[in-house]
Amino acid sequence: MDAASIVFNAKIAIALIFYLSMPMLLMATAVGLIIALFQAATQLQEQVLGFVAKLTAMLITMAIMADWISSEMMKFMQSIFDQVLLL
Repeated sequence: MDAASIVFNAKIAIALIFYLSMPMLLMATAVGLIIALFQAATQLQEQVLGFVAKLTAMLITMAIMADWISSEMMKFMQSIFDQVLLL
């Protein structure tokens, strides 16, 4: 592996991390917005409410998306191992 292929694989790895983390980040953002609107409407300023709701939503999202995330990671690792075998 030369330097160009290492940089290329690093770019793909960073893009994959961004791609795989998007469902959890979007869910946490959506739940946070909904909780913030609820807290503003009811004037309830409890910090634990937002934390527990985001944590629960992210755990559910991770459980739902686990198969897809693991398959994408396996594809990436398989391509890395294939490149190593060509050495």
